[in-house]
Amino acid sequence: MTHFSVLYLFLDPLEIDTPGWQIHEAISPRAYDQVIQKTTPDSFHETILEQYLTDLYIDHLILAGIQTEACVNTTCRVGFSKKYKITLAADAHSTFAKQEISV
Repeated sequence: MTHFSVLYLFLDPLEIDTPGWQIHEAISPRAYDQVIQKTTPDSFHETILEQYLTDLYIDHLILAGIQTEACVNTTCRVGFSKKYKITLAADAHSTFAKQEISV
């Protein structure tokens, strides 16, 4: 069986251990998964993500998430620019209306 890690990246203002940030128990992190807090839609910007991937010799990212047009799009493009092979998992990303970016 192949071992793989899941990286959970989430955007501020939600802080670890505050109401609303918890990851649903059906997909909760395992002991060898990594939870990374970020401050911008770019998962690489000022986070440990790139160092984590480098340390584990990871060169292929399979992306899923929320806010397709923001965080998923940005991380996909930046990862590609950094020479990672990118797979955007079908039916594993979505969005919702946000007042700041919706008409």
